Amino acid sequence: MSKHHSTLSRRDFLRLLGLGGVGLGAAAVSAPVFHDLDELIASPGAEFKRAWYVKEVDKPTCEINWGIMERWSRRESMWAEGLRKAIGPEQQAQVFKAAAANTRQRILENKPGCTLKDVALSGAHHWAPVSFVGPQTSPTPEELGVPRWEGTPEENARIVRAFLRLHGAYHVAFVELDTNTTEKLIYSHDSGPGYPRLDILDVDEPYEDLEADETYRVIPKKARWVIVYSLRMSDESMRRAPTELASRTTFAMYNLRTLLQGQLQNFLRTLGYMGLGEVDNFNSLGMATGFAVLAGLGEMSRMSHCITPEFGLRQRIWKLITDLPLAPGKPVDFGAMKFCKTCKKCAQ
Repeated sequence: MSKHHSTLSRRDFLRLLGLGGVGLGAAAVSAPVFHDLDELIASPGAEFKRAWYVKEVDKPTCEINWGIMERWSRRESMWAEGLRKAIGPEQQAQVFKAAAANTRQRILENKPGCTLKDVALSGAHHWAPVSFVGPQTSPTPEELGVPRWEGTPEENARIVRAFLRLHGAYHVAFVELDTNTTEKLIYSHDSGPGYPRLDILDVDEPYEDLEADETYRVIPKKARWVIVYSLRMSDESMRRAPTELASRTTFAMYNLRTLLQGQLQNFLRTLGYMGLGEVDNFNSLGMATGFAVLAGLGEMSRMSHCITPEFGLRQRIWKLITDLPLAPGKPVDFGAMKFCKTCKKCAQ
């Protein structure tokens, strides 16, 4: 049987993904055609090449004391109950009331970046349903009557990276879970009703019970790999912060991720593997910055976010756990931590 091979150049492939410095007007670029998984693995989008000054290192540039670290509850984050606990429910209510009043006043004053049109843009949210086990709407290998996909960890890494980049992601790298270290970055309690306990058990399939007295989700011990990926935010609108326009830049990536996660979970399902995702529209499952730093997306910054050599802080980062073996990335050093020690602009 003859095998097809795409002749699309790396330059055109990156231009198609919007990563080659051209805008949406480049309609003349034809879409790459993948006839089989071999071509997807061999595609330029499966590569993760960095600038010459980005060096892989054995340890992250920020210190980690795994011995004292413990898994942390998502309930304590500022997105959940942390803010209310920190400032009290009355002050929290005052904060939200003041925010609503400020929004109304800025609209009435026609303040640039905060007009009614800008507020309409900022609030144009649309979320795809997200779940722990995914939509499960794609066929499994068993349903198709075929064996599941079997590849080396390196091949698997390339195919997952190519898939995610084809669907809008930029950075894609992987972390292997270890009981004494990286597993501690998974939350002890997840998002959802009652903040379900996240158990890691020696079982074949993931499951959850959100009706029990103490809700819980179970991650199979054999799911040892974390896929860490980013979606790039708009440079232009981020320069307009703090405005409604800049706010939309962030929320647009959150909206897009809800769609992308389900697509990735279905993709893994048809290959024959599980994809355990984030159940919150914003963040859940585990610590995004920690996984991103260990995967090699970037370095820990002074403001506690992952800073990448390509976009700085202008990306949002997510993760998904799978039993598909993946070649893990390594931490990187491109000078960010050294710079953060003296810059301190975020504090000012």
